[in-house]
Amino acid sequence: MRRGYRAWLPETALESCAADRLLEDVARQWSAKWFARLAVRLLSPIAPSPTLPGDVPWMALDEDLAIAIPDSSKARLAAMMLGAPADWMATTEADRQVVADLSSTCLDDLGRRCAQAFRLPAEAHWHSLDEGNLPAIADPRICEIGIKSGEPLLRIVIGNGLMVGLIKATLPMPIGQNPLQPIANALEAQEVTIAGSIGQCALTLADMAGLSEGDVLIFDHDAGEPLSLALDGVSMPVGRCTVGQDDGHLHLKLLEPLFR
Repeated sequence: MRRGYRAWLPETALESCAADRLLEDVARQWSAKWFARLAVRLLSPIAPSPTLPGDVPWMALDEDLAIAIPDSSKARLAAMMLGAPADWMATTEADRQVVADLSSTCLDDLGRRCAQAFRLPAEAHWHSLDEGNLPAIADPRICEIGIKSGEPLLRIVIGNGLMVGLIKATLPMPIGQNPLQPIANALEAQEVTIAGSIGQCALTLADMAGLSEGDVLIFDHDAGEPLSLALDGVSMPVGRCTVGQDDGHLHLKLLEPLFR
């Protein structure tokens, strides 16, 4: 099952991608290898195509890439390679065999270059479609290559899947981020306040309002017993300490730690 891309990919993203420039390079390099005197180039930018020509043979690659090859183009390709006149026609069986062999080899190389340009797997397989059979490409986009404007030699059709793949390949790599550290690492650096809890007593608001200098408060803790430890002001069920004095400063001496 093929995935749809129209639901999220804006049209402007496809229009601004580097596919045109990519195919321009493919056409130029392919032309330089096979044609000594003529230069094949991109005649039109890649654009959406609601319909595909159905009266020509096709080379198709895994439902993402295809090349429309009119029968007349095969003879033109052979003539361009041989340096023959533009109106040269294969009239004999031997001529037709030369045309078939030359054009097949030349087109196989074009297909290989297109597949490499779009980063398709090396094992991707091209197959031929007869006239009347169209390649199954979702939301096709088409461009023309040739020598003279208005006289396309071949048409290349690209599916949205390849266009999206090209856009993704040209995006900058994301900036690396440090992995999340365990929460225990963060807690280790957290500052807390430890105090000795001498106890507590209950007063009414009236009693508290009536306190004055010299009054004595009775806590719920025996004076000779170790004090409980309090963490950030909250008494803990474990942890005991005593209060001592050193150089005029009070200190806590742990008898039982909060954590064992």
